[in-house]
Amino acid sequence: MVSKKYNVQIGEYSGSNLSMRETIYRMVHGLHSKGIHPDVIAEKVSRRIIRRVGAMHQIEDVQFQKKWFCGKDRLLRFEDDVYVVSCDWGKQTTPGTIASLLAAFPNLGIRVTSSNESGE
Repeated sequence: MVSKKYNVQIGEYSGSNLSMRETIYRMVHGLHSKGIHPDVIAEKVSRRIIRRVGAMHQIEDVQFQKKWFCGKDRLLRFEDDVYVVSCDWGKQTTPGTIASLLAAFPNLGIRVTSSNESGE
């Protein structure tokens, strides 16, 4: 499934014509919202997909790089830890990561299709 745009459905969330980086973020965020620990998600794909950046009370001191979703509304919080998701995705890495996440969590109702396949 090599595409530049994807449609993602996870539970109540449904997004269409999403960029590669937004597709990966939405998949990871959806898994996180279903209670999957960020470390478990990272183990299923690669360590570069998610990075722990500190505890909630330390978050103001963290220096972020451009290659991570780091807006306050994009941080993943699990207990007192804060994680960021990589936004460095391209045609070489996105399809394999999507396939790995779908294979690792087959019973969580995640659906990803190429926008091209759905006629968008």
